[in-house]
Amino acid sequence: MSDEELVEWCFANGLRPNPMQRRIWNGFSEKFGWRDMATSAIETFKEEDGLEKREDILTALDLIDEQEGLLQND
Repeated sequence: MSDEELVEWCFANGLRPNPMQRRIWNGFSEKFGWRDMATSAIETFKEEDGLEKREDILTALDLIDEQEGLLQND
């Protein structure tokens, strides 16, 4: 399935979030891993990827961006 087909399948078989639900989810996901229950997992993944010295990687999304080559390291 394409990404579009997959998301439509999810919406048809689960929940199609309204704008407020999307806003809440986006706010949560932007911070996930920063000073919460996932912090230790983020640190473990950073070590596994040789990124333990990267203080700019604080959240799960930061780590994903780095792994996909989207994070700028100055």
